[in-house]
Amino acid sequence: MNSKPDDYYNNGLIDIARFGTDTVLKNNMTEKQQQKTKNRLKKKYTKLKRKIDRYVSSIRNKVVKCDPISLLSFCSDVFLMSNFGISSEFQLSKDNINDARLTEYIQSIIVSSTNKYKPSSKDPSKSFFRIQKDVSKLFDLIHIFYFSWGAKLEDLCPEYDEEIRKTIVESQFLFNVRGQRYQVYELEYFEKLLLPHNHIFTNLFNVSASEIINGIKKLQYSLTQGKMDAISDLEILIDKFFENDDQSAEAFCDDHQKEQNSFVENFLGTKLRNVQDVTGWPEEFIKNLSWEIDECTDFFNEQEYSGWPIKDLPIQKRPFIKIDDQYYCFDYYSFVDNFYRSIQKAISRVSPEYKWSDVQKDASENMVSDVFSQILPGCTIHKENYYPKSNSTKNLIENDLLIEYDNALLIVEVKAGSFVYTPPITDFENHIRSYKTLIEKADHQCMNTYNYLNTKTSATLYTYDGTEKSSIDMSRINDIYMITVTIDNINDFAARAEKLNFLQLKCNAISLSIDDLMVYRDYFESPLIFMHFLKQRRQATQEEKLALNDELDHLGMYIKHNMYCLQLSNYPDDSVVHFQGYREELDEYFCSLYHPQLSREKPPLSVPDLMLTIINYLDKNDINNRVEIANYLLDFSTESKQQLCDTISYTINRQKQTKEMLAFSTAGLDNLSLRYTVFIEQPGIQCFTKEYKRNYVLSTLIWNDEKDRVMLDFVFDKKDIFVGLNYIKYTVYDIEDGERQTLMEEGKKRAKLRMRLYLQKYGHINDNDTCPCGSSKTYGDCCKIKL
Repeated sequence: MNSKPDDYYNNGLIDIARFGTDTVLKNNMTEKQQQKTKNRLKKKYTKLKRKIDRYVSSIRNKVVKCDPISLLSFCSDVFLMSNFGISSEFQLSKDNINDARLTEYIQSIIVSSTNKYKPSSKDPSKSFFRIQKDVSKLFDLIHIFYFSWGAKLEDLCPEYDEEIRKTIVESQFLFNVRGQRYQVYELEYFEKLLLPHNHIFTNLFNVSASEIINGIKKLQYSLTQGKMDAISDLEILIDKFFENDDQSAEAFCDDHQKEQNSFVENFLGTKLRNVQDVTGWPEEFIKNLSWEIDECTDFFNEQEYSGWPIKDLPIQKRPFIKIDDQYYCFDYYSFVDNFYRSIQKAISRVSPEYKWSDVQKDASENMVSDVFSQILPGCTIHKENYYPKSNSTKNLIENDLLIEYDNALLIVEVKAGSFVYTPPITDFENHIRSYKTLIEKADHQCMNTYNYLNTKTSATLYTYDGTEKSSIDMSRINDIYMITVTIDNINDFAARAEKLNFLQLKCNAISLSIDDLMVYRDYFESPLIFMHFLKQRRQATQEEKLALNDELDHLGMYIKHNMYCLQLSNYPDDSVVHFQGYREELDEYFCSLYHPQLSREKPPLSVPDLMLTIINYLDKNDINNRVEIANYLLDFSTESKQQLCDTISYTINRQKQTKEMLAFSTAGLDNLSLRYTVFIEQPGIQCFTKEYKRNYVLSTLIWNDEKDRVMLDFVFDKKDIFVGLNYIKYTVYDIEDGERQTLMEEGKKRAKLRMRLYLQKYGHINDNDTCPCGSSKTYGDCCKIKL
């Protein structure tokens, strides 16, 4: 962060400073001023609430007088147009967001109200635009109301502390977020979770899970790409007309009547939104996922917030609407975001005895296991593990997944339960319970498993009935990660679960959704780079200042900054930092996977080619401790990575000239400093012996007064292509009895040589200059005293 901001604003109450892409806001209000502002917001609460009630009533009265199909088609088209050219949610404006929620609200009103439409020859578009404007104004009023309601919460919910009240308000803001996963992952998500339920679908509705998934694919395309492709087809038809000189316009139209009709039906009509026409699903199946007009009775229930768009909407429970014996889908997000749970609810209504959750549990764990096996090829996965509580096999505790990769172990808990669908404004207690079930409980399960494993040299795993099934050699595990994965996407808070004070977390496990995990699988081509990201992601759970609103902002920051938690060192300890915009390039790339015509490149990591070659070598070869080796190399800053690669290239060429092996070192005493010594083996160069290299490294360690030092021994072939690596981390404990003095003398001898060469070149050295011996200390604190 620069010391001088690029932009600055101060009104006496707040400071806003922009440093590049980072914006820092500081509240300068005194406690008295804050209370005065809070009281002013409280006074607006009742007036705003009544105003919103009047707006809701007015909008409802206008909606019921419209033709429902025409109005919903208009709303759906508004959504398509507002999202044209948008490839990242970071690019969305307030108007984009309001338009995105227009269809879901209008459809929810229609299925909850008696329709009073009377056919007329008047153009209805004026009424439609007025409704759109009113709904947008309603959303704006509600946005303002949230601040007033937030101030009022200390009176409405005195049992909650200030932090929980802030969380309630933020939860309500995030409750309105739509679009849970990238389009390219929708089918995979549904395939993995619906196929195991195939038998119940065929028994109840005479439709297979594969047919349901194929219908989802068709409807997904129809609602997003269909109209654009209709325009493309029309352009092709127009080009054909102008290329055809032998036919009259009338004859051409007669010959291409089918194409013209198709355009009218697809672009101007409702064919693309007719669920049965698009999907071919049986009516009985669609019927159970649809509302009829005026069928839903609990949306306008005369209770608090009756008919407000901040509630759980009818469309979220059943995405389709039946009008004139036809079934339609007008809102894309309500369809894809809620369809899995909508099907689950439909099955529960029709066949309440069916054990959906049992099948769902197995399907979810298998899905998570499959994704991890693709991220970490060659890993060993233990599923459905049991271990004894208090060393008694009569009392077993379950763990979902244990994943061994090299010398690292991942403890994974999968939560397949659904997240509460009611809004925080009316049901925050259930939100707290959902977070506790999906995050806190899983966190505790991870910690229990960790405690069992960490007390064993060889940890035995059991089946549910107490039969031994496998074991893990814990003596070779040098790092353990704890991860919880939810099937419902709750990443707004899961991305910073450890910051929620109502959660009593024990181990700060990394909380992910299955959607995030699929993104990680397809972003990381190297399992070792993924493991390094996991290391940084774990560090983020322990960084109190960091509060990101989306899991993929963690990935975006990793791509940009590598050890991204270090970005927080510039901010005061009492601050909470929300970085924004880091996922924009990721959004654009993953959006392009469903829309290849967008042609976006995957956002690259800032890693030199040689470093990537080394990591790729480690990925493909069964080298002990390769996770530790890769983590060590990837922990280098961008500049240090490049410096290492440049020095390797220089040394290769220099050794060719001298025909002798060289060594080069870096030094530093703090925990973030790099302390390594590099040797490069190449054809035609006489190599140092293993003993010489060891003594060289340890003598450097002793002379520099270091606690540890890494030896990097690189191997290149005659074409200067990297072919191998030897990595050893030495510590003071590797120095054997009786050799300390010899090693110290060796270090001293090397220091004297470097000092002499330096003085020959420069003639003089000041006390505050960096010591020529390579210790990274000043001369006055090093060789001036020691030599």
